[in-house]
Amino acid sequence: MSKRSPKKDCYPSALDVTISGVVNVGEEYADTAARELREEIGVPEEEALRTLQQLFVFPYQDSVCHVWGCAFSITWDGPVAFTDAEVEWGRFVALREVRARLEADATEFTPVGRHILSLYLTSQQEGRPGQGQ
Repeated sequence: MSKRSPKKDCYPSALDVTISGVVNVGEEYADTAARELREEIGVPEEEALRTLQQLFVFPYQDSVCHVWGCAFSITWDGPVAFTDAEVEWGRFVALREVRARLEADATEFTPVGRHILSLYLTSQQEGRPGQGQ
C-alpha cells in the first residue's frame, strides 16, 4: 500500500494498492509494468520482466481518468526504494489490513486501485488459472 504524492495529477494524496503508469507509444504492457516497478520502487526492469505474471486486462473509467489496463503480479524479495516523487510513502501490508482500511473509508483509496483490487479478489474467488495467490 502506498500514498500518492500530493503533486500527482490524478488522485493526489490518495492511498493506492497498485504500482501503475501510462503505456508509452510502442511499449507493451509488460514493459510498462517493469518500467513503473523500477521508477516507483526500484525493482530492476530485467528482474521484473523475468517474474511478472499477467493477470487480466481491464477497462476503467471515472470522471478523472479513462484506463484500458493490464494487471500483473510479481514476486520480489529484494530491496524496495521509493526512487521518484510519485510516492510519498509505502509499505507492505496484509490483505486483511487493506480490506479493513477500505471498509473504514474506501474514499481514501484511488478508485481505479479499488477497481483493480476488486477484479483481483474476484479472480481469486473464482480460482482462475494463472491468477497468482
